[in-house]
Amino acid sequence: MQGKIIKGIAGFYYVYGENEVLYECKAKGVFRKDNQKPLVGDNVEITVLNEQKREGNLTRILPRKNSLIRPAVANVDQAFVIFAMDNPKPNFMLLDRFLIMMEQADIPAVICFNKKDLATEKETQELYQTYQSCGYQVLLTSALEEEGIDEIHRILKGKTTVVAGPSGVGKSSLTNLLQAEVQMETGEISRKLKRGKHTTRHSQVIPVGENTFLMDTPGFSSLYLMDMEEQELKDYFPEFRKYDDQCRFQGCRHIHEPGCRVKEALEQGEISRIRYPYENCIALGEQSLTDTELIAAIIKTGVSGKPAGELAKDILDKSHNKGLLGLFDMSIDELMDIKGIGLAKAAQLKCICELSRRLAKQSAGKRLDFSSPYAIAEYYMQDMRHLTKERLVLVMLDSRLNLIKDSVISIGTVNSSLVSVKEVFSEACKNKAVSIVLIHNHPSGDPAPSPQDISVTEQIRKAGLILGIHLIDHIIIGDNNFTSLNECGYLRQ
Repeated sequence: MQGKIIKGIAGFYYVYGENEVLYECKAKGVFRKDNQKPLVGDNVEITVLNEQKREGNLTRILPRKNSLIRPAVANVDQAFVIFAMDNPKPNFMLLDRFLIMMEQADIPAVICFNKKDLATEKETQELYQTYQSCGYQVLLTSALEEEGIDEIHRILKGKTTVVAGPSGVGKSSLTNLLQAEVQMETGEISRKLKRGKHTTRHSQVIPVGENTFLMDTPGFSSLYLMDMEEQELKDYFPEFRKYDDQCRFQGCRHIHEPGCRVKEALEQGEISRIRYPYENCIALGEQSLTDTELIAAIIKTGVSGKPAGELAKDILDKSHNKGLLGLFDMSIDELMDIKGIGLAKAAQLKCICELSRRLAKQSAGKRLDFSSPYAIAEYYMQDMRHLTKERLVLVMLDSRLNLIKDSVISIGTVNSSLVSVKEVFSEACKNKAVSIVLIHNHPSGDPAPSPQDISVTEQIRKAGLILGIHLIDHIIIGDNNFTSLNECGYLRQ
């Protein structure tokens, strides 16, 4: 039997069969062997295992018309991007990123400006003219007043359309209106997809008519632009193309070059300023950059045949599916294993990681409740849980339990730390600490205190009584767990 994957969750693929029945399927091992991953929107063949329970196996992926990387969907006929006229106001750079992504994938895009009831006629017509003059099909709708729904139906009929848009623009309202007249059993689909705790947002296909499907995708945070050189950006703005052969210099990037016809058109109002990407980028700042773009900006240059953006993507791909957080776990040697990353780039990335760690730690330390072992353990957990040797950290506090400083007192072997009581209190006195907390890790991952841990804790507690420096706690860090010797009763007098 043939069908279409309408959703994939936790290894299960929900296939809308040619008989208009939804089957829960698992993929055969051959896909992993052939390095194939089924995508939402794939046309597939399935073997039905239990007709009553609607269960089957996914056996074959039929040839794809196209596919997108992020969101990961396949067989898209067109894209339908929804923005609001107001509440929220449209982010034009975000809209342009989506349009560029579709241009890269050679997928026609339709722009829908919803909530036209919140804008003036002048405002709606200006936006309409701006994007229509670029060659895009533009719709003006109001989900509240159910205006423009017939036109959307006409555009969607007989096609698989990927729908996207930021939060709050009325995407759900429009989608619900589009399904209102559908003569098929959608209740079964809704019930089948709500399995257990599967509430994470995923791409999914919604049947809305005969051979007509909507692909509802996660938020715009998941947009992925294939890497491009700076000079390529202009090629994805259709309205720039007619000026290409009018610029003074061949290959003009339309940024700072003299005799640029695009810049002249911009000044003369022939091109809308909201469509000029360089000004938008400057206006929105570095917070508008994706993770890949941010790393590319840091490393600055690529290598022969691999621009900085592609190199940045390779770095994120090696981050153990942790994104930017994976950089913290990667050593300089691991980074240098990536083709194009030398010592300088690797060291630069690790320095950036350390800088961000210290900034975050410093900021969190000002708000930390050092009377709580849970808060302290959480604060130091990520720094210490993966260490291969025991490390003793002395946390020094003032009379209000505010952090003065923390210092590494000793680094031991895999199972012991050489602790000097004299060194602990020498450091505490030097920094005028009123109270202290001891923290050390167990590389084994087991935070249970050893007899030596208990003995050292008692020595430091007694010495602190003599010197007037209170030992609040001794916390042992394991692998994502901890033990508080104070809570265990070892610090009670």
